[in-house]
Amino acid sequence: MAASIAAQAATLRAAGATHVSVYLAAFDEVVDLFHAARLIPTLQTAPWYGSDGVALTTRLVNDKPAAAFADAVGYPNPTVGLSDAAIRRARPLLARARKTLGRNPDALALTAYDALRIAVLARQRAGSSGGASLRRAIAAAANGHVGVTGRMALNRAGDRAYGNFDFWSVCARGAKFGWARTFEYEARRAGSGRILRRTRC
Repeated sequence: MAASIAAQAATLRAAGATHVSVYLAAFDEVVDLFHAARLIPTLQTAPWYGSDGVALTTRLVNDKPAAAFADAVGYPNPTVGLSDAAIRRARPLLARARKTLGRNPDALALTAYDALRIAVLARQRAGSSGGASLRRAIAAAANGHVGVTGRMALNRAGDRAYGNFDFWSVCARGAKFGWARTFEYEARRAGSGRILRRTRC
């Protein structure tokens, strides 16, 4: 796989591309791929970009050779995030969850919490009605709902129209490696937002 990526990058450069990077959507197999990629010079100099399947995985940061490669090539991984205002609003819930779990729940868990609250409210509004009545009640309950993950707004497909994303990178911390939130996409409304630098490795 690593040799194939290197060959594709070389083909792009030979065709005149001046900016070549690698997008890797993966899960824990990223560790094995990075073991191979770190031995190929052309892959050591290309910027890498990851996916939510890798963000915050412990397997990558606990494997020093793979983590060192990730740190060297950047490799930010996006996942659903929370705005500063949402984090402040969620503090009581986070404290209760941390007491039970021993750690903070991630933004995906908090999104599920908001979704459950919306579903319960919609069921109360719709009563025993199902089908189209329940779908309308869910949309009405969701639109404008302000939960722990922020203001909810649905698009025409019934998906969340916009939201924040955090970008997590593997960074050296002394002799160890850990995840650091290096960037944030702060959404203002559907189709509008800005990228903020949060920290440097």
